[in-house]
Amino acid sequence: SATAATTVNIGLRSFSISKSASSVRHGSITFHITNHATITHNFRIRVGTAGTVLARSVNLGPGRSTNITVKLSARSYTIFCGIHPSLMHTSFRAT
Repeated sequence: SATAATTVNIGLRSFSISKSASSVRHGSITFHITNHATITHNFRIRVGTAGTVLARSVNLGPGRSTNITVKLSARSYTIFCGIHPSLMHTSFRAT
């Protein structure tokens, strides 16, 4: 039977990323992404620390938000800003 996607809130700030959860059950995950900064950021999620990028958002100007839904298997991921990848990244896990 189908289950609703789990939602994780992502906050993009000046060179940091906050998340409402660090770990969720694998499956369909919806990321609600909001740019709280005064400059443009975006959202990327990749396998591990250097693997394939599985999902990406458009560039989000200050105050903008979007939703991205992606199916994740049980493993570790990295969430990062594609504009500032060395400054803005955080780990995420699906169990």
